[in-house]
Amino acid sequence: MNYRLSCASNRVLNKNCYVLELNGRRVSGKVFRFEGDNIKKNVLEAVYQGIKMARTYVKHSDVLFIEIQNVHLCEWLNGMKEYSGYEEGLDRVFDVLESTDCRYKFTFIRKPYAMSYLETHELTTIQGSSFASIMEELE
Repeated sequence: MNYRLSCASNRVLNKNCYVLELNGRRVSGKVFRFEGDNIKKNVLEAVYQGIKMARTYVKHSDVLFIEIQNVHLCEWLNGMKEYSGYEEGLDRVFDVLESTDCRYKFTFIRKPYAMSYLETHELTTIQGSSFASIMEELE
């Protein structure tokens, strides 16, 4: 199967995002806070977190198409150009890719789907429950 992982960062909205799709349907997505002021580092963090999440879905025969908004990052990630200054973020992405059992391809999209998604969605929050509230629901 073909999965699409769309990743984006928006400094103005102070948000990062990734969205995983299978056959045009959203499987998973997350909007989280933009850190610092470097957009490339934030895009790399969105890619890292997105791949980490996607590896729970993809199988050996699947293809993961990863959309990113920066042409330089795309060239670096596809091994077309040497990179400098972003070794830590790129190494994290390559490390998580090595533990992901599928084929993958990075593609440059000027405005990836994740950019529209983060513009219309708030930061993802995790809702927790106490043990007592769970027990009350079961009664």
